[in-house]
Amino acid sequence: MLAFRTDAFNHADGWKVTYHTVITDIDEQITNDMLVFPNPANNMVSIQFQDNMENTTISLLSITGARIYEMKMKNENHVEIPVSSIKEGLYLLEVANNKSHITKKLLIRH
Repeated sequence: MLAFRTDAFNHADGWKVTYHTVITDIDEQITNDMLVFPNPANNMVSIQFQDNMENTTISLLSITGARIYEMKMKNENHVEIPVSSIKEGLYLLEVANNKSHITKKLLIRH
């Protein structure tokens, strides 16, 4: 809030600035707390979070957006996705819940 302050006699007293800091980048926080390994992946890819993730969906998408794999996390901090039967190439790994939506690149090589 920005306001010009005066006294009861309308004598100028100066400007008063009030501000509040609000963290709006939840995605960045979760991204920093999420580890995806190995990348490139061969047989299995692990996703580890610093804290347990509730009601979180993990999806593996082709580069064209086709959903290849999907799972729901229920109060877990680590999951493994089998990728040995998935064709080699570049994929998108999506992690989404009611607070954020993160997309990371994942390379699969056999």
